[in-house]
Amino acid sequence: MDPQTRHRATAVGPYRTVVCIQKGRVSVTIRQLEGQAKRLAAYVGEDEIYEDKPLYQALVEQARIQGCAGATALRGMVGFGASSRDVAKHGMRMSTDCPVMVVVIDEAPRITALAEVWSAMLPSGILTIEDVGVLVYTGRTDQ
Repeated sequence: MDPQTRHRATAVGPYRTVVCIQKGRVSVTIRQLEGQAKRLAAYVGEDEIYEDKPLYQALVEQARIQGCAGATALRGMVGFGASSRDVAKHGMRMSTDCPVMVVVIDEAPRITALAEVWSAMLPSGILTIEDVGVLVYTGRTDQ
C-alpha cells in the first residue's frame, strides 16, 4: 500500500463504508442497501420547533447521528391533520403551517431504534413504519 494512502473500513450488517484518503483527496464508497428494508416516516408541521430549530431539521439530524443511510424532508403544499389551523390563503381556507414528511429508509434494526428516538421528539404528528423493497441505492463515490 502507498504510504500516503490510508483506509478506514466499517461494516454494519449488509452495509459497507470505506473511506480512502489519498494525497489530499477523500473517496467514499457509499453503503450498500438492497432487498428488504423499512421506511420510517414522520408527518409534522412546518412551524414545529425542537430545541430552537425546526422539528423536521432536528429529525433529519438525528437520522444522521444514528448512522442511517439517508433522510429526506418533503414539504407538502397543502394538508390537514389532528391539529390543523384554518387560515385564509388564495381564497381557500388552508393552514400556513404546511405539512412536512421526513422519510428514512434503512435496515429494520436501525429504523426501530430511530423510531424510538423520533417518538420522544414529536410533540404532535404521526410516525409510520412500512416494509419496502430497495431495488437501487446509489450515490456519489467522490467528495
